[in-house]
Amino acid sequence: MSILRNITTKKSIYKWDKMKTLKMLGLYALICILEFALLSLFIHIHLFTGIYIFRLFIYAVLAGALLLGGFIALRRINVEFIVSGVIIAILMAFFFIAIFAAVIDRSFSVFFLNFMEQHQEESFTMKDIEEQLIDNYIIRLDATQKRISEQLRIGNIKEVKGGYKMTEKGVRLVKLFRFIEKIFPAEEKRILY
Repeated sequence: MSILRNITTKKSIYKWDKMKTLKMLGLYALICILEFALLSLFIHIHLFTGIYIFRLFIYAVLAGALLLGGFIALRRINVEFIVSGVIIAILMAFFFIAIFAAVIDRSFSVFFLNFMEQHQEESFTMKDIEEQLIDNYIIRLDATQKRISEQLRIGNIKEVKGGYKMTEKGVRLVKLFRFIEKIFPAEEKRILY
């Protein structure tokens, strides 16, 4: 019992400073809010051209770099806090991009839910839904050409006489996806094998 009493009664060199913790959390929240504000600004002003998702990741890093430079220039805040806060903000932006922005940009489910929301007074058969997929999502929004253009820019396919052909880079990517899908298979049906 005396050992426990000695441990609890001695002053700890690791005393928890609640105010410092709250300030740090507030700073992290501010950095994250500013990260997302800059990310949104960059998206709206179309700072770069190129593949949408890749641009978002570049915007997130650029926003983080601007925040890092700005806060370090203030010289009133611990650099370690700023660096860790910016890293956390960039990772949160990456998470947001991967979970929300990519799904909104690429998902037929999101497209169709939006269509249904705009036509709430109607009901839709399976055939209606398939027609929406083909007529509006694939044809009207030019979804196929968008994917082909992206894959050409990335270098996974190349244009050849009479069409497109997979590159070695594309083959490696599909092998990587197959490996990942073996570990984390798609819910109902395997897509890649």
